[in-house]
Amino acid sequence: MKTDSLGIKQWDKIIEIGSPQYIGEDFAVLPNGDLAFGYRNSPVQDYQETLALTRTDSLGNVLWTKEYQTNEDDYCNAYMTPLLNGGFVLGYCIDTSGFNMQYNRPPKLFATDSLGNLVWTYTFTGKYRRTITKLITASNGDIIGSGFRILDDGMYGWLFRLTQQGQLLWKRAYRPEQAWPGNILSELNDVTETPDGGIAAIGSMLDTLPNGTINLDVWLLKVDADGCLTPGCTDSIVTATVERQGGVLYTGRQVFFRLWPNPVSGEAQVAFYQPAPQGARLRVFNAQGMPVAQQDVPPGSTAAQVDFSGLPPGLYLVQYLRQGRVLQVEKVVRE
Repeated sequence: MKTDSLGIKQWDKIIEIGSPQYIGEDFAVLPNGDLAFGYRNSPVQDYQETLALTRTDSLGNVLWTKEYQTNEDDYCNAYMTPLLNGGFVLGYCIDTSGFNMQYNRPPKLFATDSLGNLVWTYTFTGKYRRTITKLITASNGDIIGSGFRILDDGMYGWLFRLTQQGQLLWKRAYRPEQAWPGNILSELNDVTETPDGGIAAIGSMLDTLPNGTINLDVWLLKVDADGCLTPGCTDSIVTATVERQGGVLYTGRQVFFRLWPNPVSGEAQVAFYQPAPQGARLRVFNAQGMPVAQQDVPPGSTAAQVDFSGLPPGLYLVQYLRQGRVLQVEKVVRE
């Protein structure tokens, strides 16, 4: 249906898609006034789902409809974004006919030209489930997507970026740092490009506190064009601090380890969110900025200990470095 600026109907159309079921979320007005929408449809009797794309003129008259893949069930959702080259990208999932478990069905992108002819496909591979929730086109023509990814210890927010030609630039999972690590359930449901060329995403985070209380909060995440909180990041899983303002959690800085107890009187325990790479090191400075201890972290380590027992009481700074680059600094009080 088309209305004027006052909401008065100008015309409406019934578009026959050859199926009693239509499920679609993305609809676009193209630069020349044409309309396009990506969707999945299915006959009620066998629940087979077909990915499709329809383009109409500015009056809603169908120019063409193309179908790309039929799956055995309704696990996949369809998403679409127009490209700057005149084509389209649709997000779906792989052909499910060879899989018995839905969690083994990774998402798949289908790129077309302006006439809906398939140009390339890209499948996200990996051990665990990933799901797309939104696709957008960046100002430079790249494809940016949001969603969630399931790992061993929970469900994380997920972002990715590809070129118009289907080359993956990066994909990263994001998890909020929690005082009580466990039962992480977070996802990113929408994404947009920011004026500075970065990326902002919004979703939700469900976490369980030590007393058993479950909190569901809105989660806002802002990263640069490379999906990083720390410029030049190479991590596929990014852990970030969160700051609560009302019922909204705002992502802060990226963190690479957590340390406890604090204050400390003897050994402090350090847990790394990702296994330490080659060239990782911990350094300790006193309040005057003088180094008082340092230790190399063996590659692959997920934990370390820092001994404060021989140091006088006071405030200290613990640095974490990779290849000489300081990634995180935390204050520690020696009792």
